[in-house]
Amino acid sequence: MALLVVVVAAAAVAEADGGYGHQTHYPVKTIVKHRRYPVVKHQPYPVVRRVPVYKPVHKTVVKHVPQPYPVVKHVPVVKHVPVVKEVPVVKHVPVVKRVPVVEHKYHVKKVPVHVPVYVEKPSSGYGHH
Repeated sequence: MALLVVVVAAAAVAEADGGYGHQTHYPVKTIVKHRRYPVVKHQPYPVVRRVPVYKPVHKTVVKHVPQPYPVVKHVPVVKHVPVVKEVPVVKHVPVVKRVPVVEHKYHVKKVPVHVPVYVEKPSSGYGHH
């Protein structure tokens, strides 16, 4: 048992030196970075001081207790509204005269038309007869 402990201790020393007797091994430099991260912590509430409350004691007898609101008598309000006379509204509608519908396709209209009229005239002696 003791021999096993000595062998394990010797192996640990050899590994710490670089293993298998190599002395050219440089130790690894470790850098520790501090980063903030939230952690749930149970914190106690702040202590609240107890303050004594003083209650005054009156040595007088109260005969009349004041009412919280005064009683108001409700009076109906009369509102005078001017009387409006109703006037009938006259609506002027244009009267449309009914015209009988004629089924003709053409209508009669007097139009001046030039009609040639041939009249015998005595010739003046020039050119034509």
